[in-house]
Amino acid sequence: MNRYIIHIAYLCLTFFLLASCNKQEDAMPQDEGMVTLSISAAMISRSGDSDETGDENRTYDELMHTLRIIIFDEKGDKEDDRLIDFIKEEKRGLFETPKPEYFIVKANETKTIYLLANCEDILKDKEISITNLDAIELKTEDEWFSGQPQNENFLLPATAKYTISVGKESKDLGTLYLAHAANKISFEFTNKSGQEITISEWRLTPIAQNSYLIPHITDENENTPEAERWYNKAQYKNADLSGDDEGVTNYDIPTDADQKEFKQTCEVTIDANASEPATLYSLDAPFYLHESKAKFDPTTGQQQYTVSCVINDRVYSAVLPNLPSLFRGTYIKIKATIKSLDEGEEDHDPFGIIINWQPGDEVEGVLEPAEEN
Repeated sequence: MNRYIIHIAYLCLTFFLLASCNKQEDAMPQDEGMVTLSISAAMISRSGDSDETGDENRTYDELMHTLRIIIFDEKGDKEDDRLIDFIKEEKRGLFETPKPEYFIVKANETKTIYLLANCEDILKDKEISITNLDAIELKTEDEWFSGQPQNENFLLPATAKYTISVGKESKDLGTLYLAHAANKISFEFTNKSGQEITISEWRLTPIAQNSYLIPHITDENENTPEAERWYNKAQYKNADLSGDDEGVTNYDIPTDADQKEFKQTCEVTIDANASEPATLYSLDAPFYLHESKAKFDPTTGQQQYTVSCVINDRVYSAVLPNLPSLFRGTYIKIKATIKSLDEGEEDHDPFGIIINWQPGDEVEGVLEPAEEN
């Protein structure tokens, strides 16, 4: 039942070239004024199929290999800091924790809880506090995401932050969900033009150059696990994309994020009789980008993102009209069918159909030739 946002953009293009038991279960608070919290953790899945399990739809890099759970009291003092190492258990990466973890904490106060998967190298030599954790940035200049090569030991960090009210009784918090601290993009092209085509570059704008390790959700209500608001909106679960509930849109990115057009060169040639799609970046070779936040389009009231492709040395662009944000954990899957590349003027433009993974109405958008800057 764990879901991950998957935003599928089908661009149907017609080009006219005009130019078990755990010992912790018995752990009970020994001191008066203390209670026990039980916590399970899981990654938000990339799958749009409720019958698929999270493990089946993840690469090795995207699973949890280590998980650190840190609990702060309402004064900001650290109550617990626990590292769970799944590698030592020879599980080699998990989608969810195999059993709950139990924590003895002070009763009758509000807790701040961090879940940090695959973050041990990032946290090394850092003082652990709420302020310091919230301030950690992942930067392109440090080879994080946005076209930077990841080394052979790379594991994708995933994080979450919750604010939880604890009463006088012990409490089972159930499953707390983590989102990857990045976004993912893939392209798939099918050539039905009757002639050979070459895709030499793709672009997405705007994309940040820096992003926070911890999600900076500005609506405090989103952090309440009892209602699972953050989790539900992060995966568009029960969301009406035509209304106000359009995923997580209330979040901050670093002030030095330096958002700009992201460009990635490639060299994909598809012959005239290609029957199988030519894929630039498949699920087996993910391409990660920073969490970003575009300015709101006054006409739609949504963030606006533009995808462009250079095909046969010509740039074509389209706005992604039903992508309300690039909050972390978004998977943009673009499938493009090239129908024709005919010379001569026509009265209509190429077009794209953008379809979210969640069943709903199709949203059409124009894909227009664009001039180089």
